Amino acid sequence: MELLETDPPAPKKRKHIDAILGQLERCETLLRLLLSGALQFEYSSLNRLVEEAGSQITAEARKRQITIRMDLIPVNMFLIPVQVREAMASLLENALRHADSPSVLSVSMDADKQQVAVIINQTGGQNCLDADAYRRYRSKTPDHYGIGLDMAAAVVRLHGGKLQITETDSGVRTTLQIPCTSLETAEL
Repeated sequence: MELLETDPPAPKKRKHIDAILGQLERCETLLRLLLSGALQFEYSSLNRLVEEAGSQITAEARKRQITIRMDLIPVNMFLIPVQVREAMASLLENALRHADSPSVLSVSMDADKQQVAVIINQTGGQNCLDADAYRRYRSKTPDHYGIGLDMAAAVVRLHGGKLQITETDSGVRTTLQIPCTSLETAEL
């Protein structure tokens, strides 16, 4: 109810309200897709889903002088596209949030007959790593609820994969791995 006050909110509170409203719109879209039956496994382009998720953060990256570099390979897999795109968006938003300014955020893909990996490397952000990184409602960032990484990990587990976040010499590497089915390995 505090968010619905009639007086114009302070700028900091307005930013918080806008962030909540943005997440509610995102949830509404996902709920609509769920109810329409769109959340089912389909043969989809993983690289296209990664590109679409990356396009969601380009404006913020530009503001923070962070260059996004994508080195993607064409990979088609059986996925739930909406979920994978949302998971990738959450991972990229998290990487951007904790990356140094100015810097480069790189996204690459690697594939073999067993699995496909999407690797996100960011400069900076080592202080964001802890045991609670994947736990919902745990976050070191003020006014942030820690839902994104938990949701991304759940989506990756649903697809039989795993998600790892590790510290590197210059920052943080996030690796999403999804195993290939026998139908997919014919293309790799």
